[in-house]
Amino acid sequence: MRLPHYLTCLALVLMLSTLSAGNRAYAQEKCPDVDAKIQIRATGAGKHTVTVEITKGNKSRAKYLFCKKEGNLLNEQTLKQNSIENLPAGEYFCVIVGAGHDCSKKISFTIE
Repeated sequence: MRLPHYLTCLALVLMLSTLSAGNRAYAQEKCPDVDAKIQIRATGAGKHTVTVEITKGNKSRAKYLFCKKEGNLLNEQTLKQNSIENLPAGEYFCVIVGAGHDCSKKISFTIE
């Protein structure tokens, strides 16, 4: 069942957003306080390293939640790291929490 995994990722996003931005916690595609870009690098054997580079926002306060499209959280133990390794082809998203004042930035990406 995929719903509990999605709810886990969503709950973490909301919890971390609340801690970082007061009572206005939500993740969105457009967050005026934060700008970031995704870099995908093939590492061999069908695996990839994904790095998020914040170009606008508070890098030192940022936390990164990497998830599969279905909502499975992929980096539960490493929320302060802006990269994740060994991802196979698929659809993913990353939520950047704490880098902006009133919102969290969600970036979707596909590894082919």
